[in-house]
Amino acid sequence: MIEPTVSILVMLVTVTAFIYYLLTTKSEAKDQSYASYFLVILAIGVILHYPSYAPVAADQSPSELFVEQLLAFGKAMETALRAFSGMFNIGAAQQEYADLAYKLAVFLHYLASMLLTFLVAIKLFGKNVANRIRIWANANRSKYIVIGSGERAQLFLKSLDNKQKRRTTVILETADAELHRDLLFQGFSVLTMH
Repeated sequence: MIEPTVSILVMLVTVTAFIYYLLTTKSEAKDQSYASYFLVILAIGVILHYPSYAPVAADQSPSELFVEQLLAFGKAMETALRAFSGMFNIGAAQQEYADLAYKLAVFLHYLASMLLTFLVAIKLFGKNVANRIRIWANANRSKYIVIGSGERAQLFLKSLDNKQKRRTTVILETADAELHRDLLFQGFSVLTMH
């Protein structure tokens, strides 16, 4: 059985991990915050779901009980990982020991897992979509167009503030995927000439 104080503590840790992610600004630290957020949410999921699968120590030998606990841990890990793919385990919240705080903690874990999945999907796939939208939007307002990525162009691009970066389209002459990705993560719209 999970005590209500543990459920409340789990909810506080989940919210704290999310706030840490939101307050992280540098790209290197942001990547680390994804990993930290994932590990914290995964650990919370295992803690929350383990009681659902934990063996009841009846007349088992210590070795049998140990194996049963390992299997329960694996099943809790599986359930926690499935939350990242959108599978909500309502069974954990419907246990006889599940009080309101526990039910809220299980639901908050599910929301945090889905939020992380959504954020990672946006980071991986959303940059190109956002780039296309910004190029279209930049066509209808004041903008900067930078052709090439030489030393002078890089110096000019570094001098821009965030608002100016969003209104800047960089046209690259070569298909340098790494430079393309770096410029996207800095906030520029990027076109590559073929």
